[in-house]
Amino acid sequence: MWELTIVTLDKPYLFSNVSGVLSYYGMDIHRGQAMTTPDGLVLDVFQFSDEEGFLRHNAHAPTEICQTLEKAVAGTVDVPALLRGKERSVLYRTRHVAATVVRFDNEHSRKYTVLELIADDAPGLLYRVSRVISGCGCDVDLVLIATEGKKAVDVLHITRQGKKLSESEQSSLKAELQHMLEDKDEAC
Repeated sequence: MWELTIVTLDKPYLFSNVSGVLSYYGMDIHRGQAMTTPDGLVLDVFQFSDEEGFLRHNAHAPTEICQTLEKAVAGTVDVPALLRGKERSVLYRTRHVAATVVRFDNEHSRKYTVLELIADDAPGLLYRVSRVISGCGCDVDLVLIATEGKKAVDVLHITRQGKKLSESEQSSLKAELQHMLEDKDEAC
């Protein structure tokens, strides 16, 4: 198991870009936590494995991954472009075995809408989920992710323009997430 910790100032798509870079290099994210302070400082911690052996078989791999992560954090690398080829591959697609759960809760937190997502795990899942959330104008402020067997269990605390999501915004985001999870084109 490898661990990555990132501390930086927040910016749009930051969490999505970091998880996308890890996915690009074939890393399987098992657990993660992300939080943003009120003044915009971000702490992201990812625990992942290297199922494809990129880190084991390439002496320069850690340096290469770190350089790509630095570019992604700085906004100088186009992460969606990196992943376009992988997204079309058979390995990248989610095979749905069980029902996906997308649930919102505005009562659990005074400040955030809590999004709970349970889905079949797949390469790039966290990237695609967080990309849809950001693409729909939402900010991800706190994340707790876990992979249990072949299931991803993700809890994200989100806002839109600094406020909890309304019922209509929740409904719209839920539809976009379900659309993406059904292996259709990326939403929003």
